[in-house]
Amino acid sequence: MRDHPSHLYPENIRDECTGLTLDHYYPVEDRGRPIHRDPRLDLGFYTGYYMGPPNHGRLPKKPSKRLGPGDLLLFMAGLAKYPEKLWASRFTRGLIRRIHRETCSRGLCGVYIVGGIIIEEVIDTSVTGWDQALKIYPQLYYSPHYYRSGSDHPVAVVGKGFKLGKPLLISYGKNKPHKNLVELIGYRDAYMVSRNNYRRSSVLSMGSVEEYIEKIHVLAEK
Repeated sequence: MRDHPSHLYPENIRDECTGLTLDHYYPVEDRGRPIHRDPRLDLGFYTGYYMGPPNHGRLPKKPSKRLGPGDLLLFMAGLAKYPEKLWASRFTRGLIRRIHRETCSRGLCGVYIVGGIIIEEVIDTSVTGWDQALKIYPQLYYSPHYYRSGSDHPVAVVGKGFKLGKPLLISYGKNKPHKNLVELIGYRDAYMVSRNNYRRSSVLSMGSVEEYIEKIHVLAEK
C-alpha cells in the first residue's frame, strides 16, 4: 500500500453488535495491520474486478450480463458461532483454526446472506481514473483499492446499501445449499452456487428488487 489510512485498521472500526473494536476478534499475529474493508454497505459501494484475466474478479464481464442501474448485488459471508470465552483473552491464529474446525464439526458454521446494494451506477476506474470517480462518488475514497501502490483500478459498484439485522442462512457448506437458498433462486441455481463454493452466482432475473429484498428479510426472521 502507498498509504495506510486509519479507517482500514481494525482498532478503529467498531463492531455494531457489541460495540467493541474489530481488533478484539483478531489473532495476535494479525493485530495492528490494515484490512481490506470492502464492500462498504454503510457507504453503498463495492470495488472489485470483472471475471476472467487479468484480475479474475467476481463481477460478470459479458456485456449481456453486466450489472447496471436497478440491479441487486447481494453479499455472502461464512459465519461461525464461536464460544464467548474465546474473546476474553489474547489468542493465536492456530487456536482460532482449531476452534473453527471444532465449531464446524458441531454444525455451527454456515454461509449467510448479510446484505446488499441496489445499484445506481457501475464505474470502471480503469476508464474514468480515480480522480474522476471520486468527483462523482466521494465515498470511494474509503475503498482500500485506492490506497494500493501501482496501477490498481477496480470496478466500482455504487448504490443504496443495506444490511440484514439477522443474516440469512443459505448453506451449511459446499454442496449443501439450505432450503432458504433454493426458495430464493431455485433448485438448479442454488446447487450451481454451491458447487462454486459460494464465491459468486450467475446473473439472475428475479422480478421486483423491493419485493425480493422483503422476501429475504422475511426468510431471515423465520
